[in-house]
Amino acid sequence: MFNQIQELRGNVRVFARVRPFLPNDHAGPDAQSIVDPLDEFRLCVQKEKDKEKAIEHKFAFDKVFAPSVGQEMVFEEVSEFVQSALDGYNVCLFSYGQTGSGKTHTMQGSGVGQMRGIIPRAIEQAGTYKTQLEGDGWTFVMQVSAATHSAMSELRRGPLFTHLSNPPPPRRASWRSTTSRSVTCSVKRRTSWGSTTSRSTRTAAASSPT
Repeated sequence: MFNQIQELRGNVRVFARVRPFLPNDHAGPDAQSIVDPLDEFRLCVQKEKDKEKAIEHKFAFDKVFAPSVGQEMVFEEVSEFVQSALDGYNVCLFSYGQTGSGKTHTMQGSGVGQMRGIIPRAIEQAGTYKTQLEGDGWTFVMQVSAATHSAMSELRRGPLFTHLSNPPPPRRASWRSTTSRSVTCSVKRRTSWGSTTSRSTRTAAASSPT
């Protein structure tokens, strides 16, 4: 029943987390972010058109985390995916955003207290669940692998040139470097008689606008 409810809510979900100002931003006491969470599911991005008027763009997500939301509340929202993984489903959680937007803080966090991120909390949840079911005769085989990808650059030059023999003058290129970190954890659940569970795939993404 639990996993059927998750399928009804959607196998692919997109969350947005807004980072608060940090000391390195050198923001003044009256500074206001151009990214404003409207409620738990919508946020507004303001683009200044002139000194007196700004253009607003509104976006909808499966969940929006305001700057005041802590690590525990973020994990509470995605812990259902961890539970589905322990039930035999293939689950992928990843964080996407530009450099400095808070991807590492969201996924990894720091320390052993309230600042822990999704990855250490997910491993703790898996360990707790494993201990509980081992008392009922289950045997868990867990494998964890980590991968780090860095120095990814994007070159944006507008539409592709259709006439290669006489291309128009090159446009000014803009570079954007991003880093991403992912951890893959596969769990094989076996009963005392050797059967293995296998289910479908679920994905959740967290985008971190500055």
